[in-house]
Amino acid sequence: MAGLMFAHLNDENRQALARPLARSRSRAAACRLRRLALCGMSAVVVILPVGALGSSPAQAAASVRPAAASGWTSLTLQNGWTGSPFGTSAPAVSAISGIVHFKGAIATTGASPVPFTLPAGFRPASVVFVPMDLCNATHGVLQIEPTGVVTVQAEGGAFSNAACFTSLDGTSFAP
Repeated sequence: MAGLMFAHLNDENRQALARPLARSRSRAAACRLRRLALCGMSAVVVILPVGALGSSPAQAAASVRPAAASGWTSLTLQNGWTGSPFGTSAPAVSAISGIVHFKGAIATTGASPVPFTLPAGFRPASVVFVPMDLCNATHGVLQIEPTGVVTVQAEGGAFSNAACFTSLDGTSFAP
């Protein structure tokens, strides 16, 4: 069996995890496992076939690229849209573990709802709607076409809220 499983444990499933482990180990080891499980530790279970890591576990660790090292691509704004309103970060996009993430914020004094076109490597296979935040605590949606054209749609059709401030922070989608 191969694969990775990451589990966040709460009080109930910490105890449930400790019980089966207790049966399969010596009494002293079972007590230590139970104490660890009940003391708020999270579990990481890794199941790999023998020899799956090659000659060294360091090979597997070296092949995993952290999100911080993946880099961001600046978005080229169009139709009068500008970046970094109110001192926010510049608009950018990054693909991290197959998910496209946005950061930064944009605004406009114009009337076009099309702020940018995504670069080719970040475009979805079909139309995607990504929720995001706007001015005055309102919500909106980024409509992303397979061509990369992005359209900002404001809640209730109030484009003035999108023009004032459109946050890209925390928005993401699976292409």
